[in-house]
Amino acid sequence: MAAMCPKRSFTCGRDRYGRIIGKLIKDGQDINLLQIKHGYAWHYKYYQKDQSELDRILYGSAEIEAGLIDCIVSLLAKLFLNTQIPAFHQFDI
Repeated sequence: MAAMCPKRSFTCGRDRYGRIIGKLIKDGQDINLLQIKHGYAWHYKYYQKDQSELDRILYGSAEIEAGLIDCIVSLLAKLFLNTQIPAFHQFDI
């Protein structure tokens, strides 16, 4: 992803496996935050000490919001469509 906008990525370091830990911005949008909001990523709390206070709040809220949306979709599908949502979209209520 960093290749999409190399001038807008901010590397914070590397994890114990050598993967880059950082923030990716494209056209003024925080791509990391968008991934969390849409349920494609989660806010890994171990590295939140390297984030600004605002990012910690935004990322944590987005993670909760994404989880609630998945939970509601799963519940509605069960109630009204009698359909089972794939396991990675299910949450216990």
